Amino acid sequence: MSNSIVIKAPAKVNITLYIQGMVGDYHDLESLMAKIDLFDVITITPRNDNEVTVTYSTGENYPRDNALKATTKIINNYGLNGVDVIIQKGVPEGVGLGGSAVDAAGIARGISELYGVSFSNDFLITLGGDVPFLASEYSSALVRGKGEKLTQVPLNARNALLIYGSERVSTAEVFAKYDQLMQERGVSGSKVGSLMAHNVLEGAAIEVNPRIKQYRDTLREAKFQNVVMTGSGAGFIAINFDESEFDDKVNRAIALCEQRGFCYKMITMGKN
Repeated sequence: MSNSIVIKAPAKVNITLYIQGMVGDYHDLESLMAKIDLFDVITITPRNDNEVTVTYSTGENYPRDNALKATTKIINNYGLNGVDVIIQKGVPEGVGLGGSAVDAAGIARGISELYGVSFSNDFLITLGGDVPFLASEYSSALVRGKGEKLTQVPLNARNALLIYGSERVSTAEVFAKYDQLMQERGVSGSKVGSLMAHNVLEGAAIEVNPRIKQYRDTLREAKFQNVVMTGSGAGFIAINFDESEFDDKVNRAIALCEQRGFCYKMITMGKN
């Protein structure tokens, strides 16, 4: 057993997201995901007892701390000594970048290295839907099922502009609204399309909180062609699929974001 270990835990974006139907209580997903160069930095220190602590370097306090739940589940399920975890947040929450799954995946990777254990995707999926991909060695992959089935899809690193603001949407509410809309239309799922950017949850998320539409509209006003919501919202990305005048469009979008008080980040997809 070694001393403390430091893990850079990357966020992700969804380039495509389709739903094939239901498997039991779960949505059967198919999503092209890519890791990006936004990270939480996680320090994990082994203990001599079975206690678990999770703290945040800037003092965040989460009433339902999913990182603590994930860490405790790993330690208890595998009969390991406890750990002290310190998380330095670099990934904004609630904008479709992986949220708490970023930390759960990073913690799983760190504990695996500290204690010499390995975790199956069937176990990792119990920590969060994005965890198997985020804990994998793949920089991009086609993710199916609940999120436990991964097929590596090599993706040339591409730039994208992420914008978001103070508006948020509940993942549970977005999926419930999606199910309601599909039922009203008599549709059981969405067909798998091309690998062009598309997210079938976008309409449902906008119905849950219409104000998130302003982020999409800002990117379209800047004349981007490949604009898509990531995850279940509320962030939107404009992807450079060899788009002409991309840099000029970025500059226009940034100017609009600064006028409107929106956050923006240039990101690179396909980074591990």
